[in-house]
This record gives sequence, structure tokens and C-alpha cells, in this order.
Amino acid sequence: MVSQHGLSNRDFAAVMERALLADAEAWPQPGIVVNGMSANRGMPWDIETTCRLIGYEPQDDIWDHVV
Repeated sequence: MVSQHGLSNRDFAAVMERALLADAEAWPQPGIVVNGMSANRGMPWDIETTCRLIGYEPQDDIWDHVV
């Protein structure tokens, strides 16, 4: 069974880049914690807040690579 909780290398690099370059003026606190996940089908977590706060847009879906 394949887990849908994955984070690809490309998406990991993107979420780290966005976290470092994001405009903190829009944050509700001086520091925030965000959840970085790939755009996996069936993913149980909502990452809309991450996308909104740091401008992260996941690109990969683990299911595209499962044979």
C-alpha cells in the first residue's frame, strides 16, 4: 500500500523556498507553522492555509509515479 502523505523532493524545495521568501506582513503572528505536502490524490490534510500564507503551490502527486 502506498501512503498519500508524501512530499516530493521538488515540493519540499518549493515549500522551503516559499517559507524563506514569503511576506510575513500577511501572517497572523510573527512566526507561523505550516504543513507542506505534495498534491497527492486522497490527501487527508488541507494545505490551503499554507498556500495562502506563504504562496506555496504543490506540483507533484505520488500516485502519478505508482506502477
